[in-house]
Amino acid sequence: MREKGIEYHPANVEIAALVAAHLAWGRRDIILAKSWDLLQRMDLEPGRFLMEASALEWQRLKGFMHRTFQDSDMLWMLGKWSAYLEEHGSLETMFAGPTVRDGLHRYASLMKEGLEKGDRMHKHFASPAQGSACKRMNMLLRWMVRDDEQGVDMGLWKIHSIRDLHLPLDVHSTSTAMALGLLPAKAIPNWKAVEMLGVEARQICSHDPAMLDFALFGLGEEALRSGVPLSDFLHQCMKPDGRGLIPEQEGL
Repeated sequence: MREKGIEYHPANVEIAALVAAHLAWGRRDIILAKSWDLLQRMDLEPGRFLMEASALEWQRLKGFMHRTFQDSDMLWMLGKWSAYLEEHGSLETMFAGPTVRDGLHRYASLMKEGLEKGDRMHKHFASPAQGSACKRMNMLLRWMVRDDEQGVDMGLWKIHSIRDLHLPLDVHSTSTAMALGLLPAKAIPNWKAVEMLGVEARQICSHDPAMLDFALFGLGEEALRSGVPLSDFLHQCMKPDGRGLIPEQEGL
C-alpha cells in the first residue's frame, strides 16, 4: 500500500481490502482499476474519509459504478462501515464468531440489518447460512488473517486462527479442485463444497489450509494461458512416477 501512496494504517488496510473484495467480479485489471478509482476519490485515506469526510467530500463518490454496484450502493455500504468504525474503532469484529462460518454470517447480517425484504442491497452480502460459498469474503479473511510475511496477506486480524480459514471457491477453482480429486465430480461452488475442500486442504497443510488457494488459482490460470484443457494440463504436470501433484500429502 505504501508503494501506491496509501498510508499503512489499520483502518486504511481494512477498508481498502473490503472495497477490493466486494468489487472482485470479472477481470482483475478492471477490479484493480475500479478499486483504485474509489480509493482515489477518498484521497487515498479511506480510514480518515469514513470518519471525518464532510458531506461535500462524500459527493465525490457520486458516479462510481462497477458491474451491479451503483454509487448509491457504495455510499450506503461505506456509511455502514463508517458507523461501525466510529463505535468500535475497527471493522475486525464485524467478522467475529466461534467459527469462520459464524463470522461470515455475522458480517452479512450486520450489513443487511435494517434493509427491507427485497431491497437490492441484499445481493451484495452472501452468507453460508444461505449456502453461499462466500468466495469474496473468504478471500478477504485470507488477506486479513493469514500472514505470509510477503505483503500479500496482511495478518492484521486475530479474530480467527489461520488454521481455520477456508479457501475462496468459485467455478474455476472448483474445476481445478475436482481435477485434482479434492472435490467430487459435478461439485458446485457452495458452502458444502467449501467445507469439503477445507477437510482435504487441512490434510495437506493442517496449519495453513488457505495456502492452497495460490495453487488452485495458479494451476487454473496456467492452464488457461497455455490454451490446454485443464485435465490435460494437470496430466502434463504429473511427476514422472505418475503419483500426481499431491503425492502422499507432501503439499503443492
